[in-house]
Amino acid sequence: MRHVPFAFVTEDYGGPHSEQLAQDVGVARILLKPFTTEQLQSVVEELLSVGYLPDATQQLLRLDSEAFHRRHASVVASQLERKVAELERLAGLYKVLFQTTRAITRLTSPGELFPVICRIAVEHGHVQFAAIFRIDQDRRNVTVVARHGEDAGYLDEVRVSLDEADAIGRGPAGRALRSGTPVVNNDFLNDSTATPWRAAARRAGIGAVAAYPFYESGAVSGALLLYASAPGFFTAEMLPTLSEMAAEVSFALEHFAQEEERIREGKAIEDALDYNALLITSSPVGLITYKASGEVVSANEAAAKLVGGTVEQLKAQNFRKTESWKQSGLLNIAERVLATNSSMEDDVHIRSTTYGKDIWVTGRLVPFEYKSERHLLGIYSDITERVNAREALEESEGRFRALVEQQPLVGIFLIDDGKVLYQNPRADEIFGYEPGQLVGRTMESLTVAEDWPAAQREIRRVLAGEILALTLEVRGLRKDGQELQISVHGALGRSSGRPIIIGVLQDVTKLRRAEREAERHFAQLESAFMHTVEVATTLSEMRDPYTAGHERRVAELVVAIGVDLGFDEPAQKGLRVAGLLHDIGKIGIPAEICSKPGRLNALELELIRRHAQASYDILKDVEFPTPVAQIALQHHERMDGSGYPQGLKGEAILFEARLMAVADVVEAMASHRPYRAGLGIDKALEEIERGRGSAYDAVVVDACLRLFREKGYQLPHL
Repeated sequence: MRHVPFAFVTEDYGGPHSEQLAQDVGVARILLKPFTTEQLQSVVEELLSVGYLPDATQQLLRLDSEAFHRRHASVVASQLERKVAELERLAGLYKVLFQTTRAITRLTSPGELFPVICRIAVEHGHVQFAAIFRIDQDRRNVTVVARHGEDAGYLDEVRVSLDEADAIGRGPAGRALRSGTPVVNNDFLNDSTATPWRAAARRAGIGAVAAYPFYESGAVSGALLLYASAPGFFTAEMLPTLSEMAAEVSFALEHFAQEEERIREGKAIEDALDYNALLITSSPVGLITYKASGEVVSANEAAAKLVGGTVEQLKAQNFRKTESWKQSGLLNIAERVLATNSSMEDDVHIRSTTYGKDIWVTGRLVPFEYKSERHLLGIYSDITERVNAREALEESEGRFRALVEQQPLVGIFLIDDGKVLYQNPRADEIFGYEPGQLVGRTMESLTVAEDWPAAQREIRRVLAGEILALTLEVRGLRKDGQELQISVHGALGRSSGRPIIIGVLQDVTKLRRAEREAERHFAQLESAFMHTVEVATTLSEMRDPYTAGHERRVAELVVAIGVDLGFDEPAQKGLRVAGLLHDIGKIGIPAEICSKPGRLNALELELIRRHAQASYDILKDVEFPTPVAQIALQHHERMDGSGYPQGLKGEAILFEARLMAVADVVEAMASHRPYRAGLGIDKALEEIERGRGSAYDAVVVDACLRLFREKGYQLPHL
């Protein structure tokens, strides 16, 4: 066959080495795909032409069979040796990347990483020596912070500047640090820019230099310098590997910075929790939390002061076994709250607390769930003074005047035809008049103009018999024009056969100020709580920058779905918190897995799937008004049982978790991910519509579709 001319047709082997091999074995012509029919026909005609053979082919024809085969074997062996050498170089480069990645996942600081990177470059990249140059941002100079290999004192002599005008700033290191791009010099000793270092480089035996910059926070912070003894050492095959090695160093530095920030954020969370505890402790309102079984979980100083005991004594109680709860009716209220799962408020008379106090309180009991257990929050305000004032009004008429003239707490009055018929000294004092000056004055003149219409309306209702008693709060006007807050209680009476209003009034200005202060404390508590949630969300996003904003967009969408389904404001707040925290468990997954651009392997997928359980484990010990931990645990469950981690089905999945599942899927599909571009909102809606009633709750899917298709809802850009 060697006497038959033939053409070599290929689309993969078109390099100089391949062409040489083809010619060495007697190929008459090489055709690279793609080519036209006319080109092929022309080559065939040439080969069939009488007397046409390339010189290489003619030389082969003159060899006998044994010589031809020896030559052919020699050519093939040479090519194999070249390929083996090339594969060995590639294996070395891959090992450089492997060892670099391994070091990044194992080490925790630049001080640990830099010497290891230099060692890897020398041992596996086969350079003579390597060094890390870093920029001192404060001094604007460059120093060697790590090295490996035999440099014959070169690195102790070398100086590098960031100033292009300076001769020591025009070498590979200076140019790479300024430009942020790699600089490779394969003939260093003969390069004009190497003048400042030529003598030291010659002593060290340096023939080639490569400088690869790395970044921190988006700016060049240093460079990896590689020194080889042989000129031309840094081949085209090596350069991408070295670039990737520098990129891995940049990634590691960003990771180290994020880890430092995570530690700082963790400290901020601890401080926020301490601040919340301080607010609760210092609140002027009594706060006690109970288990549904009756045990006291926590109490603040205000609650202890209210009942006359200590915090430790309160925490040792069980309200189901406390006699004062049974006698005052608080136990019945607690049972109704637990039965209806709705808060209740009432004024309660505790004739004798466990510690001997007789008090009236406004008690509000609020149910909540914590660690899958039902609890109650008790909020107590002392209203003993207000109740005593009301009871004073009910004293017999025979003792009325002596009592009202002497008591200093409340103003007592009689109103006839809208005017003051009688008032006690305390009423004079409250309004700033001398004794007797209030008689004959109209109630309208003693009331702020904006509050008078409502007060007049209530007075008329009492006089008409529509209501038995008058209870209102208005802003009063003192003689000097100063406003004050007045609490008024009255009832219908008769004087000389005429209907009159008999009542008491109390200056509650200070009390209302105290109540506003208490409300402010509660607002601070809620704000601090939400800030704590935001901090946790930010920390999670920092671990996975490619999906930053996911939790916030999910939170906005799940709240919007909740609003459409009629959730009240507290429930909406609970959904928002759950949305912000549902993926908090991803904080424990290595960032390189979260941000991996390709398909996850089985182990990586399993690690990702554990984030729901991890979120639950993080949140389960935190007291939330809504079951945030369970929502986080169940947000990947599906109605047909195909979800994880528990494989729950149907009604076994919390309704809030079903909302979260739909919101999570819509946001995830619509947004970009490391392994794919965003699919868009239409694809996301098609997915939940496809799974309506099977994977996803039909009611929730309908609400979500309604939001986007009928109400024009759009995912927020955060």
